[in-house]
Amino acid sequence: MYLLIEKKRLKDTLTKKDFQFDKIVKYKNKIECYKDNKINVKIQGISNMDIFEVEGGDFTNDKLTEEEQQLEINSKLLKDSANLQIHLKKQQELNANLLIKLAQLGGNIND
Repeated sequence: MYLLIEKKRLKDTLTKKDFQFDKIVKYKNKIECYKDNKINVKIQGISNMDIFEVEGGDFTNDKLTEEEQQLEINSKLLKDSANLQIHLKKQQELNANLLIKLAQLGGNIND
């Protein structure tokens, strides 16, 4: 299938050949074109989706497959975990600095 922009097929700027895709996904303001299950072309920041059409197929809606949803969830969890680790490390450093200051002041933390 081909992505059409204003009725013209999207072409490779180097080879001047038409891009051919397996799947074209239309989102609110972007389009992702897939070849061999990989994003081959991504167009973002689209304000007028009406100029885009598909030849030889249809746009796939933006609903994610179950596997894609799980990958997205896993990615978010990994990011959250990393942020928590960073926060924990900062807290540990603050605690260590407080203990050093207490020791310098001659305080006893066991009282």
